[in-house]
Amino acid sequence: MEKQAEIIVTLPGTTTREFLELHKKAGATGVRIHTAKINTENVIFLIKLCLELSMQPVVDLAGNRKARTLYTPGMVFGKGLESKNRLLEIETGDTIILVGPSITDEEINLLRETTPYKYLRITAIPDLEVGDKLEFADGKVVCNVIDNPEQIGFEDFLAIQVERITNTAGIYWKMGITSSTKDICSASGNILSEIDISILRELKKSGITQDITIALSFVSYPEQILDVIRLLREIGFDLERITLQAKIETIQGVENILRIVKAAEEAGFKIEAEVARGDLAEAGKLYDRDLRAMQQQMIESLVGTGTRVIIATGVAESAIQQVFASGTFEKITASERRAIIRECLYLQAGKIVGWMLAGETMITGRESVEVTRNVKETIDHGVKVVQRFQSRL
Repeated sequence: MEKQAEIIVTLPGTTTREFLELHKKAGATGVRIHTAKINTENVIFLIKLCLELSMQPVVDLAGNRKARTLYTPGMVFGKGLESKNRLLEIETGDTIILVGPSITDEEINLLRETTPYKYLRITAIPDLEVGDKLEFADGKVVCNVIDNPEQIGFEDFLAIQVERITNTAGIYWKMGITSSTKDICSASGNILSEIDISILRELKKSGITQDITIALSFVSYPEQILDVIRLLREIGFDLERITLQAKIETIQGVENILRIVKAAEEAGFKIEAEVARGDLAEAGKLYDRDLRAMQQQMIESLVGTGTRVIIATGVAESAIQQVFASGTFEKITASERRAIIRECLYLQAGKIVGWMLAGETMITGRESVEVTRNVKETIDHGVKVVQRFQSRL
């Protein structure tokens, strides 16, 4: 029997009904609403639009485990992902000064005029030391932490030097920060930020308390899920009508996934799990763990638990590179198609329910829809390949 895959697409906050309908026609079954990059008003609008079109809204809360870049004076407007998305143009060898959110625009502008460095405001200065690695966007931009320049007149900053760039577009506004030399994302304790909690309260005020999926970033320990369940009850969500998704992005999350699922079940709540490959790959570098092996370990460990599993991130990353390089889009690469087809074995065996597309579909216009269509066609082909293989056994 052919399995129908779920395809969750990540779309800009400016998405219209017509644009969403095109994605649905191309094969999308739901929308990841990336709250780190969309204001609360647009979050609510997209949820209601999804529900009207019978698509699953996945409200992805950014959490407080990962520092992110913020708008900084001097950023230029970029092309490619979003026409109004600001970026910091960088080159290998550039020195960038990361500053905390308390530094004012006036201070940054003065530093840009009086020092030779580039500046980038971030949500929090990560606890890194000279010699540590710091990465943006799932390792696409790799930097080394260097000694702090003497001429900077305050303490809340971190100096880095760009070592390698595999994304030609620079560092984007609200881009996640990780490290392959120090674990900065898997701490125990609360995983929701004040902004996340504010968004949840706004959803309740708007009457959105059911029929949505709430995705939680950097779930590493069972207690974190229990804390969120208690909070949702306190706010007034209908827990029988919503889904919690644990995004597994740390080694600890992989190792604890069964405990996380069981803790939620004991609290009377069933959750689903997402293999968040982008950040998980970066975490794997720190612990010398292979991404594919971690993905298989997590999926296989959940067999028989009834837990829905989604595979996320990086399914068709070539689409971004094509648009950045030429402004056009061609089909996803052969290697990406093969990777999806391999994972159709999981789909046919009932071990996963589908895929989530991240930055691949954040491209505006026709190219975004083409990515969704390409992935859907590849999945359909992959299912047929698996069926032919099974028929020969």
